Amino acid sequence: MVVNEPDLAVPWTRTIETKWALEKLHDVPGTIVLREYPGAAAKHYPVPDSAGRNKALQAAYEAKLAACTRNPLVAAGRLATYSYINMDQAVRQGLDTAHRIARTA
Repeated sequence: MVVNEPDLAVPWTRTIETKWALEKLHDVPGTIVLREYPGAAAKHYPVPDSAGRNKALQAAYEAKLAACTRNPLVAAGRLATYSYINMDQAVRQGLDTAHRIARTA
């Protein structure tokens, strides 16, 4: 699912193909391949700071999500939950969230 590519000749640090995270997804006809670039403006992981500003910002985002009652928004995954979890856990969290939403719809 993840190929780390620590090579000066390659501009990205790793390639990710999420369909390999869960056995059930192996036979899916399509795929998405992501590449992570060092120094990119978008950060892929939560970054704790000593003042706790990032954690406070995350709490504010979660409060905004909870306030959306007409069209509820749900947090799932590394950035949304401000947690450093393995990709299989992030994919599982997303699928579980989707199933929970589908049952309540």
